[in-house]
Amino acid sequence: MKIDLLLRAQYVKRFHIVHTLKHQSIAEHSFNVAMIAGLISERMEFDKKVTEQVTLAALFHDMDEVITGDIPTPTKIRAKAQGVDLNDNGILVPHQNKGSLINRIVKVADYIEAITFLDINGIGMHACSVEADIAEKMEEYVNHENRFSQGQKEIINDVRWEITSGGFLVDSRE
Repeated sequence: MKIDLLLRAQYVKRFHIVHTLKHQSIAEHSFNVAMIAGLISERMEFDKKVTEQVTLAALFHDMDEVITGDIPTPTKIRAKAQGVDLNDNGILVPHQNKGSLINRIVKVADYIEAITFLDINGIGMHACSVEADIAEKMEEYVNHENRFSQGQKEIINDVRWEITSGGFLVDSRE
């Protein structure tokens, strides 16, 4: 993808149908997802190369939205049922293959980031409802049989709790 398209991510607004205190761009969201996904990978004790691949995949996971804009998930689901995949626009995401562990970690980090953003910035009943829906979908996703080991589920839940409770600190002692 051309750099000029990627740089548009800073202008593409997320949650345009949810009332929030502040706007969040695709660039901000993608950075946050990358940091969360990288943390999960480190906690799962993946080697440095895999953690870097997870982080890079997370950084690019929503770059298709620089072309389409942020499309609400219910709209994507309805379109797919009609045979139209709104995410299929030729943008290749590095290291992300459907169903791979990298993809699953990015998806969980995406859920955690959305829950956190709406918890902090959501306004009104609709925002609360969307946040609750995302949290429910995350629980279903994480607990689906054979998607994650029990130890990986515990790490994911620990990271989610740390971030959503405000107890998250970045360790820069390396």
